[in-house]
Amino acid sequence: MVSDEERPYPDATWDNEQIAKIVRDLMRRFEARDQKIRLRDALLFRRTWDEHRTGQYVPEPFNKSKSIIKHASGILIDRAQFLSSKAAENSPNIQVNVKATPKADPSTLSHRRAKEQEDAQNAIYWEADQAHETPMQQVMAFSAITKGVGWYLSYENAIGWDVPSRAYYADLTSEEIDRLGGADAITDVFANKGEEFQYAESLDLFERRKLDASRENALDGRTLFVIEPLPPGVVYYRKDTGGISLGAVIEEVSKYDMEDEFGVVEDSNGNLVIGSDRGGPSGTLSSEQHTWIRIRLFTRDEVYYFVSKQEGGRPSGSGVIVFHTKHDMGEVPLYPAAANQTDSPLPDEEFIPLLEGAYAMVPGFNQVATLLSSAAIFNTTPRYVIIRHDGSPVLDPDTNEPLIVETENTAGLDPNVAAVIETGGGEFRQLKIENVNDLVMLLEVWGRALDQTLPPEAATGASGSEEPAWGTRLKQAAANVKLIPVVTNHPRAVRKMARMHARVIRHRKQKVVVYSKPARRGRIGNVRAEIELDPDHVSLDLSVHQDKADAQEKIVRMQV
Repeated sequence: MVSDEERPYPDATWDNEQIAKIVRDLMRRFEARDQKIRLRDALLFRRTWDEHRTGQYVPEPFNKSKSIIKHASGILIDRAQFLSSKAAENSPNIQVNVKATPKADPSTLSHRRAKEQEDAQNAIYWEADQAHETPMQQVMAFSAITKGVGWYLSYENAIGWDVPSRAYYADLTSEEIDRLGGADAITDVFANKGEEFQYAESLDLFERRKLDASRENALDGRTLFVIEPLPPGVVYYRKDTGGISLGAVIEEVSKYDMEDEFGVVEDSNGNLVIGSDRGGPSGTLSSEQHTWIRIRLFTRDEVYYFVSKQEGGRPSGSGVIVFHTKHDMGEVPLYPAAANQTDSPLPDEEFIPLLEGAYAMVPGFNQVATLLSSAAIFNTTPRYVIIRHDGSPVLDPDTNEPLIVETENTAGLDPNVAAVIETGGGEFRQLKIENVNDLVMLLEVWGRALDQTLPPEAATGASGSEEPAWGTRLKQAAANVKLIPVVTNHPRAVRKMARMHARVIRHRKQKVVVYSKPARRGRIGNVRAEIELDPDHVSLDLSVHQDKADAQEKIVRMQV
């Protein structure tokens, strides 16, 4: 073990080498999952990553033709956008559960406090959502539908909790006491005159100053919590009986971002060094690598920021801790919103995306479409061999292979070829691939199989003109069954995150000011009401509601 004096941060549980080992072990355990995510992304975003696995392989000699098209179906990304939009159509609504005893109904005060907390916590989510280019819920739905799960990462925003410290004073004159606000503004905290400070700001005044600072932060749009939607490919974790016990967010980022944020540079030996300017001391190098690995590691009571060099997108070397602190969130602040969670303990099988069936079909569809395209292009390109009257081909004297005539002109106008025919006799015969119709039929088979894995027409609102509303309603209900887990699991993730927010506010033991989501008040629109949240009145008994019916389904319900 390394002594505390040798650690970069005295109160840190782990040092550089220990964190590097933890990260390597985590990434090794998730290798199969990362490979699956890479293949799914290749199919989804139509990448030519692995032609044999994505169905874009073209055999020789056809792969040398410039006119060959490697077909990659766009149906996956089209359906993913459609399904994620449907899943994210209704926003989550955080609600506080008000308890009633057998002998008494909840008081009006309890309901008012619950309403204030609901408005405040929904505003925290809304404020964080405005910081992103795309709504967080839509990003989470896209990750769940295409990769099986999306992750919320949330932690306290240091700026949002930026409140003043309590003021302490040495011996004060009566005039100075009056200028501070009188005897009620200070308290005598040290009886012995030999102490450095004799007076302190009164607790009442200190609380008022903290509340004023919180109000200023809220007016400036500073949030109490940061919320990030993350794809599963950057999240690694360990679990115990209490849930996630350790979580890491591992991302490849620009090295210059790390230099600017943490002052990390490389020395003459290529080692990472903290606390040097980019210009750096004599002997500082800048390697050809433009990205490093940034790792945010969370336990139930600690957080580490760790920077490492990378090789092939994976950490290389031991790396350095650039930030460490304790936290009182009481849990690892990573919250999964899954499409379907299985009973498998393996990371690559724990979460199954809605498009998993389509992923199995698309490579075959792509391959047949690619081969059919290649065959069609080959058959329509002027390529000829010369067949003599005895059935033998005219050979190329250089290769001793059948002479292939490729010309953009009308066949037979090349004088050299014409001379060959006149001398030995024979005819032009176009080179063609046979049995192309087999590919056409096979493509139809793959197309039907792929179509069965995707939402039917009823899911898009299509129905026959003579069909009654209740018939369309039944078809929509059946089509939307696959989306129910996504719409159910997302609010569960938001609830866990909201409970952590409420718990931290209670632990802070200070009133905070939050401005509600924009709403209408009378004739004035876009009003954000000020909410003063007392930590003593904050409840952890929360629920989150998200309507499962989309707009089309609601319209059909009205018709029914």
